[in-house]
Amino acid sequence: NFFDLNPWMAGESQTIEAIELPERVEFLMAADFKQVQFDNLNMTNVQGNLLLKDRKLNLMDLESQMLQGTMVANGSYEYISPKAPHIFFDLKLKSLNIPDMYQSFMTVQRLAPMAEYLNGMVSGSININTDLDKTLTPVWDKLFSQGALDIPKVNVQNFPPLNKTADILKLSPLHNPALNNLNPNYQIKDGRFYLKPMTFKVDQYQILASGSNGLDKSLDYLLKIQIPAAEVKKEANAYLAGLIKQDINLLTNETLVVDVNILGSIKDPKIQTSVSDIVKGTTDQLKQAALKEADKQKSEAEKQAQAELEKQKQELEKKKKEAEEQLKNKLKNLFK
Repeated sequence: NFFDLNPWMAGESQTIEAIELPERVEFLMAADFKQVQFDNLNMTNVQGNLLLKDRKLNLMDLESQMLQGTMVANGSYEYISPKAPHIFFDLKLKSLNIPDMYQSFMTVQRLAPMAEYLNGMVSGSININTDLDKTLTPVWDKLFSQGALDIPKVNVQNFPPLNKTADILKLSPLHNPALNNLNPNYQIKDGRFYLKPMTFKVDQYQILASGSNGLDKSLDYLLKIQIPAAEVKKEANAYLAGLIKQDINLLTNETLVVDVNILGSIKDPKIQTSVSDIVKGTTDQLKQAALKEADKQKSEAEKQAQAELEKQKQELEKKKKEAEEQLKNKLKNLFK
């Protein structure tokens, strides 16, 4: 009914430490726990299989309720000195609370710090492949991860880069917006979080966002904000009119494409703006062009990462089938 993992993970210093798994031991557990405490995570209704074999611990279809949602984990942990401890996880998320994820996971805090300013729920698929140090902390510059997420609705609160952009461009809807139907895809490698091109809409403005942030808190993002010329004229926006460098009254059904480069850090963003294009057509037409470009840019990265993911999944599935077959045979022998 209740199991606290932390004392089992702690060494003499009473802090969590990486452990080497024993040789010549094969151990299979069909887990069913009502409540499990691990580090600062409280998990309930934990079910799945754990297999220790060849000094590697494999987690197979380990499902738990946590952070107001559900997570299903497949993966492995291995530590054979002098090599570093290593983990691989393939995670399926369903309706996890974003603020709780930020508070609970150091990886989110270090490599996705924007999550601190988001309030909503997230679902999707994530894989993580990384060495660990002796305290089970990821070796950040060796961590590789990629994910495809689904965020039905999220409120952005007090996010300095977006608020500063709103102030500079005189576009008040960019202040603390509520966003719908976000589908961010990301990749983490070499100590940086890369957001693949993603579109979303704020009021009348279609936005294409891409870029990266690093462990050093540095930002390097580009927002392409598509603004109907009629909106600029209606709001009498002197700043945007100045960027255009032509008579705004001569524009009719054109759309302005404003490039916003976000540099600096989250707490102290540096904003650079320019009008990259003035095109005929609506923002919906431009959205389709943006989506095509986004798909083109993310395709190659996904191919590279998918090869490693499939290799790990095939190995895990093979071990799972072997373990299930062995368990069946052992159970038969018990009743002979």
